[in-house]
Amino acid sequence: CAVDVVSSSLTASSSSRKVSDDTTTRGARFPSPRTMIAISAKQAATNPGNSTVLIADDFDLIRSLVQELVSEMGYNTLVAANGREAVDLVYKHYNSLSFVLMDCEMPVLNGYGATQEIRAFERERGIDHTQELFICAMTANAMEGESNKCFASQMSGFVA
Repeated sequence: CAVDVVSSSLTASSSSRKVSDDTTTRGARFPSPRTMIAISAKQAATNPGNSTVLIADDFDLIRSLVQELVSEMGYNTLVAANGREAVDLVYKHYNSLSFVLMDCEMPVLNGYGATQEIRAFERERGIDHTQELFICAMTANAMEGESNKCFASQMSGFVA
């Protein structure tokens, strides 16, 4: 059983349990999921008390694969199947979260709206922009302009 999302940018196989490190979309090179997690892990290392990653995706298989990868890196995980669940988990666990991997298109509340609610929550709490939660977009949409849409909603990173 293999899963291929967006031109092999995220490839996983149940027999090998590997996720590729190559993420290329339309000639542009983006960090792979493993690289984005490593970058975020570096940021989290400055605050070792934060060791939980929130994975928000409505597709069960993707959520499980990413959860396995993140767990293998030593993180605890929380999972959400839609943006509303993700926002609620961020509110509840904000101080223990290292970063969020957020799907863009989910039911109830999409990843863009969820990110905007999280940023509003941070502003209400007086959290400085330099200390805000790292939210990385995970999307199967490799269309031109998608990364701009993610950054416009105040996401911190983008993986297609």
